[in-house]
Amino acid sequence: MSNDLKNTFLAFILGGVFGSIFGLLCAPKSGNETRNDVKKLGGEIVSAINKLKQDLKKTEDKIHKKDICIEQKK
Repeated sequence: MSNDLKNTFLAFILGGVFGSIFGLLCAPKSGNETRNDVKKLGGEIVSAINKLKQDLKKTEDKIHKKDICIEQKK
């Protein structure tokens, strides 16, 4: 992945996270409801990051296997 694509992806993710947090904190809810929402959002973010890590690992493994196949053909 190119650096520009990585930076764009990171900016998109961070914008979504900060936008969500800002929306939760500005919502007309009680403190308890807001804290519960933030905890839930935190769990969702952790799950999304873990899934992204797994996907990146799978992609890395595929690339590595293709590199090995190419080297063996040489």
